[in-house]
Amino acid sequence: MIKKAKQLSDFFNAFSPEPLKEDEMEAFYCADTMIYRTGDEYVSPINDIRQIMKSPSNNNNAVLFLGHKGCGKSTELVKLKSVLQNEGYCVEHLNCKLEIDLPNAEYEDLFILMTQKLIKIADNLKCDIDKAIIKKALSYWDSKEIKEAIQEEIGYDIGSEISAGAGIRGFLKAFVKISGYIKNKSERRTEVRKSVERRASEWIAIIEAISHSIQSKLNGKAPILILEELDKMHPEKAIEIFYNNASALSQIPFKAIYTFPINLYYNEKFSTLKSYFRHKTLPMIKVHNRNMSKNEEGMDIIKDIVYKRADKNLFDCAVLDEMIKKTGGSLRDLFEVIINAGNRADNRESDKIQKEDAVSALNSLQSDLTRIIEVKDYEFLKDVYNKKEQIQESGELLKFMEALIVLEYNGKRWHDLHPLVYDFLKEQGIFESREA
Repeated sequence: MIKKAKQLSDFFNAFSPEPLKEDEMEAFYCADTMIYRTGDEYVSPINDIRQIMKSPSNNNNAVLFLGHKGCGKSTELVKLKSVLQNEGYCVEHLNCKLEIDLPNAEYEDLFILMTQKLIKIADNLKCDIDKAIIKKALSYWDSKEIKEAIQEEIGYDIGSEISAGAGIRGFLKAFVKISGYIKNKSERRTEVRKSVERRASEWIAIIEAISHSIQSKLNGKAPILILEELDKMHPEKAIEIFYNNASALSQIPFKAIYTFPINLYYNEKFSTLKSYFRHKTLPMIKVHNRNMSKNEEGMDIIKDIVYKRADKNLFDCAVLDEMIKKTGGSLRDLFEVIINAGNRADNRESDKIQKEDAVSALNSLQSDLTRIIEVKDYEFLKDVYNKKEQIQESGELLKFMEALIVLEYNGKRWHDLHPLVYDFLKEQGIFESREA
């Protein structure tokens, strides 16, 4: 549980990079950031997603949600979940990094995981799922060993007559076990995937039946699944899963939000994905403008976020401004710098972060960011800085966006170097000057 920092030793808890939990929102959530992200008080990708989730349309039921690592996507999704639940929707939040083997994931893994969560919703609502559908799903698997393991797990013969209550409880237990197979490397994971791949249309019919039973309980409101951490997949893996299976993952009989790597927006295959999925981007909070002038409003809203988590007197005069400026609007980077600077200040028995602590923490982050930059990259990065509004479709751009070396900002979409990367290149003699 996050607690507001009253002293430097509290910073590790107060500035945890984890998204806020629902019971932390009232104390720590800053609701006024969107205008400083989009540049327009009437434009909000989160409100757009909310309307898509509430739409009765059965076309394009899935949204790809993009945004830089650390820009606040997870916290905004927690808030969105709470809003939708208050409006009578059933929402399940899936941390895919914890629930599947993300580096080796396949689209079948997502289908199994989503099915498990739909069954969980149906169980919580005490839905009346057709017993024939339950039996069909339990006996679906081609592998005899998997069928036997399911039968042992649920404690009754799949082919026997079952009560509705026992059926859905067994249904859920079975899919928790199957989800375990896809999380762990095993022959059974391979067999599960093969079954779903070979008989995909049957699987869609099973999911559709479960979803319809939920909608009947909710007066037509479709269940909603939020699949987090998919934006942490390697870009090639993300394209492989979503591009090769766009129809299956978008035309699902419920609503879904998939987080997605922002750098892949510039991949040539993304234009195909746009015809299947809605897509929305959560922009960075701008701390400077395209002409490099300071964006005072953006700086101030980030200070509000920080001061919700820590007393103002823990920062020496102007130190927080410098840390915000040098982290370019990345909240995750800023929180890391604050924690490291706070630790240093605490170690030297200071009662606040001073300039020397901030400089040390920023130097550490700069070293991490620039580790992958080679001399041959200098001209490309210089070009990104000089041509902020020019969208460049290249492998280099995708690589550097993934590493947060190149950041993207909205209003009118533009790119810029992470401020610490700019400073590094300036030290190498690539730039002569930059406005404050």
